[in-house]
Amino acid sequence: MARFNSAALGLTEGLLNSKSLELKQGLEIVKIPIDKIIENENNNYSINDIDELIESIKTVGLKQNLDVMKLPDGNYKLLTGHRRFTALKELSKEDDKFKFVPCSITDINSVKLPVSEKSKEEYLITTTNATQRNMTESDKYNQYNTLVKIYTEARDNGYALGEKMRRRIADDMSVSPAQVGKLDYIRNNATNELKERLSNNDITIAEAAEIAHHDKEKQATLKPKKDRIIDTLTQEEYFLPKDFFKENLKELTAVIEKCENSNNKTYDKKKYAKLLEAKNRVEQEIKRAEKLINP
Repeated sequence: MARFNSAALGLTEGLLNSKSLELKQGLEIVKIPIDKIIENENNNYSINDIDELIESIKTVGLKQNLDVMKLPDGNYKLLTGHRRFTALKELSKEDDKFKFVPCSITDINSVKLPVSEKSKEEYLITTTNATQRNMTESDKYNQYNTLVKIYTEARDNGYALGEKMRRRIADDMSVSPAQVGKLDYIRNNATNELKERLSNNDITIAEAAEIAHHDKEKQATLKPKKDRIIDTLTQEEYFLPKDFFKENLKELTAVIEKCENSNNKTYDKKKYAKLLEAKNRVEQEIKRAEKLINP
């Protein structure tokens, strides 16, 4: 089940009612037919590594339930768990036991902010996804912009917010006010190009905030936007050469030989940690390449 904290959902400020608090504490989990659940068109979070998740669910089962809202037609719309839902749909094609999904149900009307139905739905999506682990910098940036829009709408409709917006957004995102301060600075001072680079995950929030302190002209010259490999390709289809990884294999063999010839050399903790991180990245990229070659 997704983690919910009372601060993140505004419970301490009275944004959700007591019934919703009970639901968030996991007191009502129901199994819903997977064909009764529809994806949420307002979900802007990254959906990746589905194959790994499928294998994990096969091995250890579903660790977290989905969060949904009930629709008037009897179906349910996703709030959190889009990766899990995508994986479960694939699994349900092969095994009927995945055709019923454990879900917690949230009532959209439990959000007490004076905003539109669409904004209430976006608020629930944002706050219920706040603690998910696989969030990119772009996800965080989009999450922040969504909350700014929602709280601005609430304030324009008479909601007494005062100077509390940064604190509210920090609670909703489960981050520090200082992190929201960086996002505020980016929103108010970054060029559109810099914001686009952040949206594309070309730079981090910290990097964007640092660049945003420079004048508009200089922002374009600092840390130029990386060229994506796909943008350098001129054909629509390619054959995979037999020697595609040949040079990489030579380099990897050389590294292995260096390890074998290190003569039990010792490394300090910091350098050894970096070596372990490099090894893990190599393993991950090899697995990724294998799946791309033989999906």
